[in-house]
Amino acid sequence: MMNHEDLIEFLMHDDVYARLVLGASEIGEAVPEVLPMVGLDHRNPHHQYTVWVHTAHSVAFAPKDPLVRLALLLHDIGKPVTYTVGSDGIAHFRNHEEVGAELAEPRLRALGFPEETVLLISDLIRMHDRDILSEELPDWISRLGTDGVLLLLDIKEADARAHKEVYRTVRAEQARELRRLIRGQTIGA
Repeated sequence: MMNHEDLIEFLMHDDVYARLVLGASEIGEAVPEVLPMVGLDHRNPHHQYTVWVHTAHSVAFAPKDPLVRLALLLHDIGKPVTYTVGSDGIAHFRNHEEVGAELAEPRLRALGFPEETVLLISDLIRMHDRDILSEELPDWISRLGTDGVLLLLDIKEADARAHKEVYRTVRAEQARELRRLIRGQTIGA
């Protein structure tokens, strides 16, 4: 059985996309909450992949930061629980971020992650789909700290890159612009 160190080592491999797609059952032994994502169709105009393949792409697009990759592995674990289909045939995952954060906490504790990491990853999952407006940046920094906001932006950008092109471009540019603003504040501080 994987512990937290094994899981992080798994997520840091260069071929993490293939390992996740082909090794879903291996990850599922350590994090069974990911298994319902395998084969789950997004049925949504923003997405082109199943929930699990989207997750694997997100992790692979992320920088090799253990916290970013761990948060991305878990960022959509709330989707299977919150899955509904509207009368228009489009799937919705309302409140999947909150549900995902609640599912992640006990799993991360069971894997032996330090409490500080559990709470940070939970916050990052909870906030990964929230828009960050430039005028709200000081509030976000106050809540998460500069390093926490930068982690969140890495998550948002990797997540966006695993969406359809039009959505990917807009979201990724928003993350890059917010990073530029943060760097400007840090230099001028």
